[in-house]
Amino acid sequence: MTRTTSRLGLMVFGVTLLAVGTAAAQTAPKPAPAPEPAEATRSAKTTANGDTGLFFVPTAEVLPAKKFSFSLYRTNFDDGQGFSDMSNFPVTLGVGLGNKVELFGAYNVLTRIDRRARPLFFTSTSAESSTGTGGGILPNYPLMRSTWVSTYGDLNLGLKWNLA
Repeated sequence: MTRTTSRLGLMVFGVTLLAVGTAAAQTAPKPAPAPEPAEATRSAKTTANGDTGLFFVPTAEVLPAKKFSFSLYRTNFDDGQGFSDMSNFPVTLGVGLGNKVELFGAYNVLTRIDRRARPLFFTSTSAESSTGTGGGILPNYPLMRSTWVSTYGDLNLGLKWNLA
């Protein structure tokens, strides 16, 4: 039994020595290169209005001088008035004018409005009309009087100035 125990101990010692020797023979890893400054790697995503930000939330950042951002969007809104579905398809562009100013814009190439309520305008005393799910005037498109509209949209321009 002592012979088996000593052989087992010798084997464990040999494997440990082999592992330690292999680990000691490794070269030290080279240090990683220094990261680039944050200004050089910051992304410039656009909002649906064309300024830098994300989706509908603009940020305080502006595009660097002579840099631009471009995007195509589809925005969709549902309104309970007349069971309406409104979609806009804007093309956006933003341009850096110096390091503190950004000029941006969005042009709705297509505005599509689909209203499902028939008739569009009705008077009802039911609970349905008090929840805003019946016919009525759309807040964003108050002059719309038909059930389907597909037309070109608005041009929105803006200027963003970073004071900090």
